[in-house]
Amino acid sequence: MTRLLPNGLKSILPDAVGPHPFPPNFEPRATIREVMQIQRRFDVLSENPPPNLDFAAIRKELEDSTRSLFGFKYVSPRTLRLAPWVICYPIDKPKKWLFNNQAFANSYIKWLQAHAKPSSIGVLFRSFVYNYPVKSPLFKFWREALATILAKENGTRLAKLQKYCNYTGYLEPEGSHKFARILAQNPQADFQEDQSGLTPKLRTSEFIRHTLTELLAEIQAKLSQDSANSEWLLHCLELIEGEDRRLRFVELQSSYAESLLKPFINTDPSSELKDLIRNRLLRHFKDPRFKGNHWPNVQDNLRRVMTRWLVEIALEDFFNLLDDTAYQFHWEYRRAFWSAYLRKGLIEDAWVVLGRSAKLQAKRYRGEQNLEYGKLIGGTASHSVLLLKIRNLIISEWSHNGACRIFLSDNSWAPKFYRDEYSTNRLINDNADGYFAHRQSESGKWQYSIASYVRDHTGIMIDWSDYMP
Repeated sequence: MTRLLPNGLKSILPDAVGPHPFPPNFEPRATIREVMQIQRRFDVLSENPPPNLDFAAIRKELEDSTRSLFGFKYVSPRTLRLAPWVICYPIDKPKKWLFNNQAFANSYIKWLQAHAKPSSIGVLFRSFVYNYPVKSPLFKFWREALATILAKENGTRLAKLQKYCNYTGYLEPEGSHKFARILAQNPQADFQEDQSGLTPKLRTSEFIRHTLTELLAEIQAKLSQDSANSEWLLHCLELIEGEDRRLRFVELQSSYAESLLKPFINTDPSSELKDLIRNRLLRHFKDPRFKGNHWPNVQDNLRRVMTRWLVEIALEDFFNLLDDTAYQFHWEYRRAFWSAYLRKGLIEDAWVVLGRSAKLQAKRYRGEQNLEYGKLIGGTASHSVLLLKIRNLIISEWSHNGACRIFLSDNSWAPKFYRDEYSTNRLINDNADGYFAHRQSESGKWQYSIASYVRDHTGIMIDWSDYMP
């Protein structure tokens, strides 16, 4: 006789539904394998070419058929199913592509419409997106043919492909432009894979290269309109870069630099945007003033924008160093004086030379930024030198209580920019064309003397009210 439980099922439910942990090494291999098979069955973009596929032989058989009176009559069904794998083969010789063969294109689209092989349609679509040969005379033919075929299909295997096309615009006349606008509105690192179907492999496609070119145009427009913030720009730039933090396509180098710099030829962005843009350009192309940089072929006025920002950061670092290592009385007036020339865009170049302890201090300001400084040999470890170029003048301004020396550009003793090391004795030589001790700062005496010297040799005039703190 069955013994009745006092509280019925309620009394044993806690034990029955309690946690039953899997063994530590448990792995549902069969389930995972089945899921992957289902994914492959319903996502035609995930297929890989058959192992040991002879691309050259398949291509030759298909090309020969276009010259035969019988067309595809004696071409094996297997070869026709595999055709999408070879229509853009060899990849580096577009003139030999079957994609550009009108006779093949006409015959194959008719065959595909008649037989409607989902796998072949999917591979053909992927080949079209991956190569996206917009300069081909048959580009429009293939695009429209694929769009027509997909529109007529109602099978499950092509449903996702249809969804991807509707969202992204792969087969629309301005598909890459459409997708660039979508990305600009919501720049996700995975290129919105759920809606776009862009696998990691397809993120290296020509379609994406064209899309990112359009995205750079969107970035330039928003920067020009002052409607971009640093967070949005960062997400957009991360799309243009791969996981290795390099540009996804070397072909984008020029447009990358142009889109970020062109809006600021005559103005400046916010400090956050400027820091982001400058740091990204330094990462990819290094300092344009130094040998060994990787700067693309861009207009000189764009390089000057970058140089202007590097000048600003050089002076900023120098000012920060003096705040930390020099007497404020020494530098308060000098900061105000040279900042006046900087604000007016009159400093064409700047280079900071640091003593040993000053160089260690500078690393705290810039972290991982790829900035260079000269090294001061001899003298006090905390001292620094700021070299400036204003028209035909080279200016050597010292930290602490050092004097300001000005050299005409044709003076052989004028310090050279971008050297790795500088001798203190060489920098404080007596061969300067102008020598100015920083005396009577409160009354503006030395400031007036230097401003007058600069005016006399360059024609540049700075008002007293601009440089007095």
